[in-house]
Amino acid sequence: MQMQMQIQTAARIIEFFREYNAHFKSLSIFVAKKQEKVVADDLVWLSDAIAEEQKLVMRGNSLESRRLLLFEELGLKDYKSSQLIDEMPDEFKGELRLLIDFMEKCINYIQEVNHGILDLVEQKLDVQAQLLNQNALVGSNTYTAKGEKIHKSIAIPDDDFLGKV
Repeated sequence: MQMQMQIQTAARIIEFFREYNAHFKSLSIFVAKKQEKVVADDLVWLSDAIAEEQKLVMRGNSLESRRLLLFEELGLKDYKSSQLIDEMPDEFKGELRLLIDFMEKCINYIQEVNHGILDLVEQKLDVQAQLLNQNALVGSNTYTAKGEKIHKSIAIPDDDFLGKV
């Protein structure tokens, strides 16, 4: 009877990781597209995609909560991936190893792409700030990144600036 429970437990874990990985695959596809749209300055798509991104994040949170409950229910609360694989019946070890490897690769990819997106957005904002601070028309209601009011007279863009636009 103990072996039957192990097989049932293994099957539940495998089933869960299949669903978990489907989510991570969807999230990976989304962040790749988001990166393309940030590079292309497609603000309309980025604005429209906020709701989709929120749904993906909420789905991920829900799955993680389910994972925690499932593992606690199965007596595997503090198990690491390698321990989980070691405890599986032999016929499930290979598939679980592949599922966990896929999940870890997706997580790493998502983190790397999101970090790259953040860096890219910061660079784009820095360029815009430099253009505003150095060459753009500065009015009386302009502020620095620190929230300090800029007191400058209106500047007339020079030919060098206009050539950059």
